[in-house]
Amino acid sequence: MAVRVWIVGTSHITRLRSYVDDNPWDFKNSPGFDEVYTERSGGTIEHLKSKVKAREPVVGQGFVSCFIQGGGNDISNKTADMQGNLEDISQEIAERLWSLATECAKHMGPNGKVLVGKLIHRTPSMKYPKGIQTEQHARRHNLVTDRVNVLLNSKSTDNIIYYRTRGVEQSIAEKLADGVHFKHSFMRVYRDSVMDGLFLGIGRAMHS
Repeated sequence: MAVRVWIVGTSHITRLRSYVDDNPWDFKNSPGFDEVYTERSGGTIEHLKSKVKAREPVVGQGFVSCFIQGGGNDISNKTADMQGNLEDISQEIAERLWSLATECAKHMGPNGKVLVGKLIHRTPSMKYPKGIQTEQHARRHNLVTDRVNVLLNSKSTDNIIYYRTRGVEQSIAEKLADGVHFKHSFMRVYRDSVMDGLFLGIGRAMHS
């Protein structure tokens, strides 16, 4: 029987959903997912939280594993002002993401796990008008991204887990189509890493 999972996020998740429609999960010998998406392309953490809160929890139909990918737009918006304090911004974004994860946890089944995916660096590019345009902005954005990842890792619990999404750490500029979103050629790696994260949650839920 397919396992009920939840995938929450902004444009990376919107694009993942489209990719999976054409390139289904590679489950090999596992039973697969009964997946639900909650997404908002171009959105913020608060947009996602509002959509999550609008869902009515269904008794007996909680999710086993949830994967969240978001926060990049919040960081981009906050770091566009060159005067903002980066540590303050990092603390604020980490708290907002943890609040989103806590809200998602209300929809999980017994022992269900919420995984917060590693936030992803961005690079300057003129291909995406809403993206980052300067090296200075990119540097501030990525410093905050790294700090938020550290803060999320320090917050990890048995039920809400920071997940180091595999494959996005090295040579990020080569993997981005427009400074923000992954190239189609990299989407298989991202899909498989999200799948691994969901399976990590499933495994831990079953052994809790």
